[in-house]
Amino acid sequence: AVALPSWTMDAAGATGQKSGQAVNRSTLKVGDSIVFDQARQADGAYKITTIRIVLPHAGGTVKSVSDSSVTLTQRDGTPKVIALTGSTTYQLAGAASTRAALTVGADVVAEGTTATDGTFTATLVNIRAAQAGGTVTAKTATSTTVKTRDGSSLTIKGGSKTTYRVAAPPTAT
Repeated sequence: AVALPSWTMDAAGATGQKSGQAVNRSTLKVGDSIVFDQARQADGAYKITTIRIVLPHAGGTVKSVSDSSVTLTQRDGTPKVIALTGSTTYQLAGAASTRAALTVGADVVAEGTTATDGTFTATLVNIRAAQAGGTVTAKTATSTTVKTRDGSSLTIKGGSKTTYRVAAPPTAT
């Protein structure tokens, strides 16, 4: 076995976050998974500025939705059932949303709690905005056709609320 070092870090004045919300650092418990942000001080030392509590999470494509759960197909192809409650909150592309936005085919990441029996209950479900991309092969006033990475053809219908982004080339540093 390899002995790993132990560190003591200065977190005085650091803020706490859980599910993106500010929390008191006293909510941190033994066994919690955390990540922290730090800032370099004038003397070269680093000071912790934020401690983020990382909740259990699961992500994938929605396969089915019921009143009390959602079943995902995870990235590795395995199913994952996630329990939903009246206190589960929803976000669509980062903005507050409702359970109605949770539809078959949506790409989601849920965070929550895992019970001793393995049941995963979501406290927050992040529904990602649909994205598409590829090489433009045709364009009309109302649609754009692209060839996707897998070689298939995809027609994207646009409207007055459609957002187009131009990816900037990387810059040398």
